[in-house]
Amino acid sequence: MNSPTSGTEPPQPPITEEQAKTIFGVLYDIRQSKAGQSFKAPVEKLWPQYANAYNTKISNPIDLETIEIKMKQDLYPSLDKFRLDIELLYQNSVEFNGTDHFITRDALEVRNILLDAIGENIES
Repeated sequence: MNSPTSGTEPPQPPITEEQAKTIFGVLYDIRQSKAGQSFKAPVEKLWPQYANAYNTKISNPIDLETIEIKMKQDLYPSLDKFRLDIELLYQNSVEFNGTDHFITRDALEVRNILLDAIGENIES
């Protein structure tokens, strides 16, 4: 039996069909937006000249195309797991580009739009 102090989190509800529909719509819109251009596909596709440096520095890369594929393959068992990848996208940009880089500002915008779409409180 799990007690509150056991460290085991209760299972999170799965992403509903309605939530998935919203997420797919927002992902599509973001990938078309100015802010989403830097994240619409893996670094290897967008900037092959930076791929080696990026992969050396970033141990767990993520992008909007990969997130969409994971959604289509039902690889997010809950909104919590989806949110972790959204946060990772922003954190990876901070780590690789720095906090004041325009790409990181775009990553923050992408993060906030996606979190807002799933009803999360947004913190800068």
